[in-house]
Amino acid sequence: MTKEKDLTTASSLTDSDFIRTVDALGNSEKILASTLKTYIEDGTVTELNKSRGFDRLTPDDMGVPAYDIPNRKFSMSVKGGQTYFEFWSDGNRFEKTTTQEIEFPDTTGIYYFYFDTSGDLQFVLNSNMTYEIFVKSAICGLVYWNATTGEAINQAVDEQHGIGMPAPTHFRLHMRTGAVHLQGGDIIGLEDGEPDYTNIGTVLSADEDINHVTLTTTTTPFIYREGADGDFVQTATPDLNLGYKIGGKGDVQYNLNTNGVWSLEDCSGYVIYYFYWTNDANHPIKKFIGNVDYSSRSDARNALKNEVGVIQTTGLPSPEAYPMYAYIVKANGDLEDSGNPSHYTYVDLRHPNYFDAKEE
Repeated sequence: MTKEKDLTTASSLTDSDFIRTVDALGNSEKILASTLKTYIEDGTVTELNKSRGFDRLTPDDMGVPAYDIPNRKFSMSVKGGQTYFEFWSDGNRFEKTTTQEIEFPDTTGIYYFYFDTSGDLQFVLNSNMTYEIFVKSAICGLVYWNATTGEAINQAVDEQHGIGMPAPTHFRLHMRTGAVHLQGGDIIGLEDGEPDYTNIGTVLSADEDINHVTLTTTTTPFIYREGADGDFVQTATPDLNLGYKIGGKGDVQYNLNTNGVWSLEDCSGYVIYYFYWTNDANHPIKKFIGNVDYSSRSDARNALKNEVGVIQTTGLPSPEAYPMYAYIVKANGDLEDSGNPSHYTYVDLRHPNYFDAKEE
């Protein structure tokens, strides 16, 4: 009777042995060792376990992503000093010796860029993404495009996920987790009655299997939603302000959702704002404008958990994002203390156990 062996004992395999493998869709099957041919080398599997993605352990062989926003183009090029970049798609290895470029439509939404099962660069709108594309293709870029303003709100600094992460695991992490905080990112200068902050320290974040180091950040832009489709808009000039004011208006804005139509409105009481981390190459930390004008400080504090949930479920300009801090701003733009000694001027949202926000 032929026997099934674990890959940890691959060096002792004979042609009549079976080994168990997992394909790009997560399906398990047994394969005769004799069919592996050159895939088995010194007791390890070299090519067989590479289904889709990039070899992040050999960064010089990865591509260099670039976004040409005025012309709505995404490209992957060969790293300086190298002759090619490589990737795997549907279990096959591809080499590219020249820059690969594609233009995406002038339609608002999140676009993924990927190399398909033929090794060709493609794009897909988030709403049209399929499980098959996700687990078979080599995803390499992501951008949020606002067709009305002609701006890219989020240009992913690196989406070349590794071949070492099983495709079903990548899909699960992407859908359930997105990005997470690992270390650092302490905020400095949040003081009761002040309209601004000082900076946010260097922070280490993880977008699934890709770690990002965001250096100390001073100025940050605001983001909000606008119109019947809730398109994301980012303010043109990053600043240190805690609340967003339009022109010469004295009141800060909140982002009202009226039966699916989004608008900026003057705040008369208190509004919750948020610092979010994203994998944007230009402004990874952004200030998210809250959705409700609260009549009291306690109302704002008690609604925090619900508001964070609404933001997470209604969407962000990048799935690779997480909340860092929440704080309360008065109508005049000054920071309002929360009235809670455990999180006096802000609530730390970097970890899953950041609540109970209703604590007195």
